[in-house]
Amino acid sequence: MKTLQGAPENSTASAYGIVAAKAALESCAATERAAGKLSQDPKLPENLRATYGSCVDMYGLARTGVTAMGDALKTCSTPGLLRGFADANAAVNDCLQVEWLVDDGGVASPLHSMVLADRDRITLACFLGALIPGSDD
Repeated sequence: MKTLQGAPENSTASAYGIVAAKAALESCAATERAAGKLSQDPKLPENLRATYGSCVDMYGLARTGVTAMGDALKTCSTPGLLRGFADANAAVNDCLQVEWLVDDGGVASPLHSMVLADRDRITLACFLGALIPGSDD
């Protein structure tokens, strides 16, 4: 619920969706920055740094998708919302599926919880946007 605290009291579903999309965008940007720092960490093995770097690339796609979701919410475009969600969710899930997020010993990467939270925020924005009546194009 903390994600939605920025919306005015008694807001419409679209307003909550826009607030959720903005929170998802900010969260994705923070995860992308963290992955970027890890990709430059000379203490980490080169293959791990490269993997973090690929997550940075995936998060560029995620941010583009979330931005499209926010734009679609502002115009009540369900198809645009769903396309943005599919793109953002696929990029975040690609990052989540990379085996470095949990190593052989079951220890999670520093990004694991951030990526899971991003996926939840993106999903919340989409679900709220889907509540907008009459938004079919």
